[in-house]
Formats: sequence, C-alpha cells, structure tokens
Amino acid sequence: MEMELCPLSYILNRTLDLIFARDTEELFHEPVNADEVPGYLEEIENPMDLGTMRMKVENMEYSSFDQFKKDFMLIISNCLLFNATGSNIYKYAEKLRDTCRTTLNRWVLHLRVCFCNCK
Repeated sequence: MEMELCPLSYILNRTLDLIFARDTEELFHEPVNADEVPGYLEEIENPMDLGTMRMKVENMEYSSFDQFKKDFMLIISNCLLFNATGSNIYKYAEKLRDTCRTTLNRWVLHLRVCFCNCK
C-alpha cells in the first residue's frame, strides 16, 4: 500500500533499512555525541546520521532520491574528514560507502523504471 501511495517514501524507507542493517557497528545510527567526541561540532559544519535521515524520510523532507543519497554521503564524508586516514573508523566508513553504493544505485534505477511506467 505504501508503495502505491508514495513510491519515493517506500524506496527511501527500504533503502534506509538496508543501510541500517549494513552499519553493523551502529556507528552512524545516531548523532555524534559532542561530549564523547570533543571538537566534532567545531570541525563538522553539517552533522548527519542515519537516525536523522529516518526522521527526514518519515516527515517526507526528501523530494528526491538524490537528496537522500547526498545525506548518506554527508555521513561518510564527515567521518572521513574528522577521523585519521587509515584509522578503523575511517576504513569502516569507506567499507560502508562501498557496500551501500550498489544498493543506492539499484534503487535509483528502480525509481526511474517506476516513474517511466507511471507516465
């Protein structure tokens, strides 16, 4: 039913479910705690996390898959910027980015097919 009412919302929710599942260490599920990570908010201008993305999906704040993908890539780029190259968290972010790239690209194709068939 959700797919029929709002295909974008459905696809974003399914994609986010897959990304959450792939973040097995749960490092990106919630905002970075500034008390636990000193200097993070001073260095990172636009913090982003999967939980915030979930709220944005639920509030229908994404009008395109590209906006959604941009937020996911912001999570990754923030992590790579803040953490030392080669550190465990840096490598983890690179791996998450690489494993999710296929999922993101597959949904982009699905959306194109869906919208082309709807016309």
